[in-house]
Amino acid sequence: LVACCLLLGGSLIACTGEGPDVGQTSQEIVGGEPATDPVYNAIGALVEILPDGTTSEPFCTASLIGQDLVVTAKHCLMLTAPSAKMGFAIGYDGNHPDRVVPVHAGLWERSVRQGIMGLGSDVAVVILEQKIKDLRPVKLRSSPQPGTYESVGYGAQSHYFEPPAPEYGTRQHGTMDLAGVGPDPYWQVLYNGDYDAFAIDWDEPASVDAAWNGYHMAEGYDAVFRRNTSGIAGGDSGGPIVQRKSKRWESYGVTSGLTFITRAQVATFTVYSTFGPQAMDFIAAARACGSVPREGVCDGTTLRRCVTETEEDG
Repeated sequence: LVACCLLLGGSLIACTGEGPDVGQTSQEIVGGEPATDPVYNAIGALVEILPDGTTSEPFCTASLIGQDLVVTAKHCLMLTAPSAKMGFAIGYDGNHPDRVVPVHAGLWERSVRQGIMGLGSDVAVVILEQKIKDLRPVKLRSSPQPGTYESVGYGAQSHYFEPPAPEYGTRQHGTMDLAGVGPDPYWQVLYNGDYDAFAIDWDEPASVDAAWNGYHMAEGYDAVFRRNTSGIAGGDSGGPIVQRKSKRWESYGVTSGLTFITRAQVATFTVYSTFGPQAMDFIAAARACGSVPREGVCDGTTLRRCVTETEEDG
């Protein structure tokens, strides 16, 4: 196998024949500018509520999509200890939030198996213990179209391979352009169609053609965005890719990660998990049933069949 790596919203993960080894996380925004305006407050941070009542630094970003429902990346929950008490932190400074709403439960989508990051649809919902009535929720959209979007998140404002900047944990934003969506060939998007440059980096002559033509993004569930200016925010785990329309945020996906070969790609591209049909059905059932679907059926709406769950199921 070629020596490539996975970046899960800031997590550096080695590639193996068995798929990504999801082991640790660290969130980051590459570049970006402070998003201090309260208009961004529907986009908050996930934190751990500690036994003494204080909170940890943000470990992921999430977006309010209902009064008691937020959406984030699935791997954010997979990498969180089951015993951890999570909270949704509201405000510009995730280290010193304006308020923290405790989390009741977290669920993630698991019916989609494909995907560039090896996680299928990297989408999860978090149900809050209290309703948030003074913020306008973000609206979800399923299909990003060519154009410029805004990336928002609470990660470190530095290049991935550099130490976190002092602004770590504050809400930052920047613009990104849609580079490609599934089922586009993934490497062709990252290399702008430059086969020769890819072949040099891949350094596996026997498999270069197969990789160039065969490694596709999942249709409806993968999109790659390119930072269009050096130093602009690149997104952190769970952070949304949004546009502002009619005084409301519309989100087209959550930050998932990046499979890359060169460091320049980490500084340039981000893979977002978009809201395909199964993800939207999953979110709709969570809206209707909250955490009840973990056991099966709620008022005629089924999130998943009644089965014996494992830690992998969520």
